[in-house]
Amino acid sequence: MGRPFYIGTLNARTLAPKEKHIEIELALSKIKWDVVAVQEARIVGLSSFQFASSGIVCYHSGGATAKYGVAYLLQPHLAKGAIFLGISDRLASLELPNQRIFLVTAYAPTSAYDDATYDDFLDQVETALQSTPKGYTPVLTGDFNGRVAREAGNEKYVGEYASPSANARGRSFTETCMKHKLRIQNTFHKRRTGRIWTWRAMNGQTFNQKDFIAAPISAPVVNCGVVNRFEFNSDHRLVRMEITIPNKSRHKRCREKREFDRGSFTVNANLLASMPLARPISATDAYLQIQAFTKAAASDCWRKKKTSPRISPSTRKPLAQRHLLKGKSYSAIAYSIACKAARISLVDDIRKRKEVQLRKAAILGRSIVKEALNLHSSRKRLLVPDPISGAFSQDATKTAVRIFYEYKPSVQLPLGIFTCSNEPLPPFLPDEARNPLVHLKIRWNSTRHALLCERPHCPSTC
Repeated sequence: MGRPFYIGTLNARTLAPKEKHIEIELALSKIKWDVVAVQEARIVGLSSFQFASSGIVCYHSGGATAKYGVAYLLQPHLAKGAIFLGISDRLASLELPNQRIFLVTAYAPTSAYDDATYDDFLDQVETALQSTPKGYTPVLTGDFNGRVAREAGNEKYVGEYASPSANARGRSFTETCMKHKLRIQNTFHKRRTGRIWTWRAMNGQTFNQKDFIAAPISAPVVNCGVVNRFEFNSDHRLVRMEITIPNKSRHKRCREKREFDRGSFTVNANLLASMPLARPISATDAYLQIQAFTKAAASDCWRKKKTSPRISPSTRKPLAQRHLLKGKSYSAIAYSIACKAARISLVDDIRKRKEVQLRKAAILGRSIVKEALNLHSSRKRLLVPDPISGAFSQDATKTAVRIFYEYKPSVQLPLGIFTCSNEPLPPFLPDEARNPLVHLKIRWNSTRHALLCERPHCPSTC
């Protein structure tokens, strides 16, 4: 089971005035939401701030003037750990590590710009999507100023609840989604005709679907569509997607491990033995006295077992840093340094754990030599001696394996004098080779002129 997570997109026309802050706070308080991507925020500069009354966190990416601009509105508990990257005044990304979601919001050029500018903008969107960290779910949201439609070849990425016909820019946007295997989610979930459009013209007679939310096909999307009763003054409507986030696995609490202190038991037993005891009348009375004596001696001899973790805290820190840096192109050097530090720390942990086991063997009276051999033993592969030096060599073993598998028997070998093969075995472990050798039978196939080892029948000469 998982928990719902709500992602929305809205062209607000502006969020710069303080009155708009209050208006969107009241509108969001009446719906379910977690993150809302805003286009045309018209907030100057690249920064963040928090709404005073509700605590909503706003990350914005704008230009030098209050034109265009994109922003993200987050619930306060999601701001911790979130990574915001403002690419331009039309494009920004947001990384949510706890939910493992990578959001990209875009505000595409309108029809006032030529198609070349629109195509360049889509190239920037593709570059942003390619920076999705490994293991994250990419979600593309925004106002793309184009109409998409279900056509031959894109049925997997555009649903039935889209515009009746597509334009050139809508097809370009669809190709971008197909290239990154993103499904335009608000075209798949059933809606009546009045709930499909997202933009209304000033004349009140033209309606189009311009705002989209695209997510991978494998994403657990529950619902996606227009929120009709969103009380915010704009000519666009809010599009919201509900996605299921898996719950964090909770580990069961293990019982406390305890060990018996033999030294304390010996001291208590000697003290109790010095005390006078009544002579037992019967065997039952003697058994009860021995049982009471043993319980009294062992009453305070159980100690909490202190076991050091297999991975020390000093090792967990570089491992966590390595996990955060993995898959990010701009931190390749830092990732390499974290991997090296984690390897060195892990080797040190293994050495300390072996020392603890040897110390425990000495306390319990076991053979330290046998314990050391068990700790340092490893399964050794069979090696072939080098024909020149005579020493066992890995290179000679690889050559022998290649010759064995590339060997082809001569077809001129008479069948009457054919005997079982005495070829050397490949360098496998004895346990791996013993069972096949027991059942191996070789016969000659005169049709294919080859040796067959799959069937158990063989000529009488074998």
